[in-house]
Amino acid sequence: MRSIEEHYRFTQSLAEAWLQRANRGAETVPLAQALGRVLACPVSAQQAVPPFSNSAMDGFAIRASDVPADLSSWDLSTAPLRFPVSGDVFAGAVPELPPPGHAQRIMTGAPVPEDAEVLVIPVEATNIPAGPHPLPESIEVYELDPEHSHVRRAGSNIRPGDALAPAGCELDAGTVAALIATGVDEVTVYPELRVAVVTTGDEVAVTSDAETDRARSGSAESSLPRIPDSNGPMVAQLAEALGAGVTASVHQVRDDADAFRCLLNELAASHDIIVTTGGISAGAFDVVKQVAGESSSDMWFGPLNMQPGKPQGGGLWAGTPLLCLPGNPVSVWVSFHIFVDPVLRRMRGLASYGTALNRPSVRARVRGQFPASTGRTLISPVRVNYSGTEPVVDAFSGQRFGSHFVASLVGLDGMVVIPAGSSGPAEGEEVDVLLL
Repeated sequence: MRSIEEHYRFTQSLAEAWLQRANRGAETVPLAQALGRVLACPVSAQQAVPPFSNSAMDGFAIRASDVPADLSSWDLSTAPLRFPVSGDVFAGAVPELPPPGHAQRIMTGAPVPEDAEVLVIPVEATNIPAGPHPLPESIEVYELDPEHSHVRRAGSNIRPGDALAPAGCELDAGTVAALIATGVDEVTVYPELRVAVVTTGDEVAVTSDAETDRARSGSAESSLPRIPDSNGPMVAQLAEALGAGVTASVHQVRDDADAFRCLLNELAASHDIIVTTGGISAGAFDVVKQVAGESSSDMWFGPLNMQPGKPQGGGLWAGTPLLCLPGNPVSVWVSFHIFVDPVLRRMRGLASYGTALNRPSVRARVRGQFPASTGRTLISPVRVNYSGTEPVVDAFSGQRFGSHFVASLVGLDGMVVIPAGSSGPAEGEEVDVLLL
């Protein structure tokens, strides 16, 4: 029986094998279309941030040379500095140097001359109230620290040519904002990742047009007991939620070895990875295990020391990673987050997690009851509530646990790992929640 970590390393090896074999190339796309993609090449700044020196405050600009040399001996609270005001400098205006001995009212973001020493005195340090008011004739200054100019100098954050984002960086909202601000308008990213999701089993309701037509016509097959295909759409949505550039297609196949073999060959030629659900346990008609296990020496099937998700499989089919998950929906959900998500992450060009359970986490206090573990490590989906003074966590289905409890997969935030043989965390106990 494999451990969770052993199977995690095995599935990661499939991603590495694909990365070495695949001629991934790269594509250059407009930045506006790149949100969620992964950089294939590093990016350097094209312009400085800030692009010009500007005021960090609403206030009044003066020449640094107009600050008295003996300022440290002054008590500005009783003997304020006084400056006549010569005019306004608005954001977006041409930078101006105040006349000697004068102040200029200046707005946050308004430019200041690059080659002059200018100090900005916050409006709060003067006798002028904050907010919109007519231009005052003069100001009194009650606080002034020459060491704090309140000027944001051009390039103080980054300069043109400086490294900005490395290869392997996901273009999230903050990264895109940084690229826009530095004049980057196109990026080189990894190609879209094509994920095929295959649902197997005669017991699953097929949603093809032909099947729907037969059901409407009252055929004999339409009266047979069928389970709605929740696994296919769930896995496809989980895959596509990882980021832009991940597209998933759902396919269904009956327990027909020849049809499944043909479908695998077709998908391996048109997709980057195949994820199947069902057909890998000990049944007489487990078509995935039968076809993939007997037809490829690159495949492995067996049990894991894990609940739910004990039966697992995987390998390479015609050089394409094939991850074979159990058929019960809760098992599929847990297996996806522990094994499939990290494989897709690596294939997208991101760094691997160091271990299967090395994820972002939060400490939360248990509310209600959790299921007890059996002889295997139990991984319970959970919901985390952040509305109180500390995070609170509930097991997805309370003390009862069933890998078929698909109706309980609502509003999930993470997973709690319960060691083998443990009675489970008690109410009020703190636990680590692995975040999704």
